[in-house]
Amino acid sequence: MKKYDYKDIVKKIYSIFNSSFQTNYKIMYQSREEAELLDTNIKHISKSAGGTYQSKNKSIYIFSNVIDEINQRNYNNPTNTNDNGLAFLINACFHELEHRLQFDYPQKLRKQTSFSCVMYDIEKIIIMFDRDFYKQQHDNFYLEIDADNKGVENSVNFINFCGVEGINSDYYEALKIYNKYRASNYDIPQFISKFNNIIRMNPQIFKDNRFISNEQILSFYDENGTFKPIDELMKKPNILTPYIISSEMFLKSIDRNVINSKQCQFILKNINLVAIEHKSKKYILEQMYSQAKKAIEEINKYTHISKTPSRRTVEFMADENYYKFIENNVQAFSNNVSRDDEHEI
Repeated sequence: MKKYDYKDIVKKIYSIFNSSFQTNYKIMYQSREEAELLDTNIKHISKSAGGTYQSKNKSIYIFSNVIDEINQRNYNNPTNTNDNGLAFLINACFHELEHRLQFDYPQKLRKQTSFSCVMYDIEKIIIMFDRDFYKQQHDNFYLEIDADNKGVENSVNFINFCGVEGINSDYYEALKIYNKYRASNYDIPQFISKFNNIIRMNPQIFKDNRFISNEQILSFYDENGTFKPIDELMKKPNILTPYIISSEMFLKSIDRNVINSKQCQFILKNINLVAIEHKSKKYILEQMYSQAKKAIEEINKYTHISKTPSRRTVEFMADENYYKFIENNVQAFSNNVSRDDEHEI
């Protein structure tokens, strides 16, 4: 097995990345203990993490002691021809580099889904105001899912381009399966609910565009953080409309005795979209479940070195109680629309 100097690999990664994206990033490859001396915030990062991007000082750290432990575990390498530490290192570097683009240069992001940029801005507010929620739901944030997806894609491209030897492709295939499952499992309503709660407690967010400047988000709230009138929301719907309209806080704010037929139809259309999307995603996840579970088991055998349980999971992210609430509202607004139609007759 060819031996590589890990520091040289790290330098080559950020050199190629910088050339591609016209950035000037550097990655510090050192033990976690050394990194904590440079940045005390790292003490709050999960002990199982292989690296971190610290947005305050715009620094990327990859922990050499974690890479060494993974290498020594030597899983699925009977002929000693692969270097699992190297495979993890490359992926960790590209994952953290993607975070830098997300936070510093979102305009340079590539292959984005239609909702990713607006959800990035919502998730950044959540991270800023509710770190506990971020820690609990870390792997479910789209910022993390997308960084993992791009991390694997860029890792494979780098390995092929540079002719890096000793990489176990089974590890990357397991990551692809798990990441695909996570993307399907992503539940926008849960993040909208958390965002609405933060807005209610911190309305000053809308008075400072350093927090939010995204017009797609701003279009739903006034400067005090309360929802704009339904008629105004009906004029300029965007990709967030079904999720804002279907949010528990919005639906509970509506006085059903005063809304007209068109408003009622608008609400019904949007909450129906969310209900149908949930059923479709649930079916897809059920089909992927066993394969994703097996992939997680494999990934953990390669790289999980912490004594605490792995946070990777196939558990459905969606809150079924919320979707029962949505189904009840679909029925209620359907009844309202039917009564309005009868009155018109």
